Amino acid sequence: SNKTLFYTMEESEQGGPDGACVDSQGGVWVAQAGNWRVVRHRPSDGAIDYVVKLPLNNPSSCCIGGLNMDRLFITTARHRLSDEEREQQPGAGQLWCATLPQGITGFTEAFFKG
Repeated sequence: SNKTLFYTMEESEQGGPDGACVDSQGGVWVAQAGNWRVVRHRPSDGAIDYVVKLPLNNPSSCCIGGLNMDRLFITTARHRLSDEEREQQPGAGQLWCATLPQGITGFTEAFFKG
């Protein structure tokens, strides 16, 4: 097969990659569960070029939508948080939304024709 390593998280980074989506430029947005953020990897070399920092540590997935396809919707988890962590992260388990950087949009997915 023609597999190529796309990205390796640093040992100092917590958590790991979870849900992901691709924007119209080919950038890959990845929710880093346990790492308080969603990142965008450049399509050319996999380097991180945008970071969405969150006030909670478990983003679980992301997708692009909105009328202009310029919003990043982020799902989050709370099921593994202690009572203390849930108190410190009241937004855990909710849906979050961030505006994409200027010039980056999503694209409409094709419908399944089954």
